Amino acid sequence: MLGKTTRKRILEGKVLDQKNQYQDLKRIRDKCNLAIKDLTLVAKNLDEKQHEKIFTDEKLSPLIAEILRPKSKRTLYINEMLAARVFNKLALELPSTIIQELGSDIGKTWAYAKIASKFWDK
Repeated sequence: MLGKTTRKRILEGKVLDQKNQYQDLKRIRDKCNLAIKDLTLVAKNLDEKQHEKIFTDEKLSPLIAEILRPKSKRTLYINEMLAARVFNKLALELPSTIIQELGSDIGKTWAYAKIASKFWDK
């Protein structure tokens, strides 16, 4: 994804020290967007055995933690999206007896995430 020089400049905080900051940041964004598309392609087209080696808690946890670290409207919308995805996945995969008994509890996380994103600047 990123070259060694670009990675080094990001780590050292020197991305904004460049003569053409806009172009450098655009290049980084373009590479990151392509990397996300590539990961989506891998997730969609490789089997679960490969996913187990690629999409691990050890690898994804630091990424998700950094994406969600700042308190901003963007991170709260991502929280809401993740909560909705988890709720829908559980609703589809848990036995219906569990959903009938605990569905409202499972949905509370999603509801709290919606409230947080709605009132993010309060």
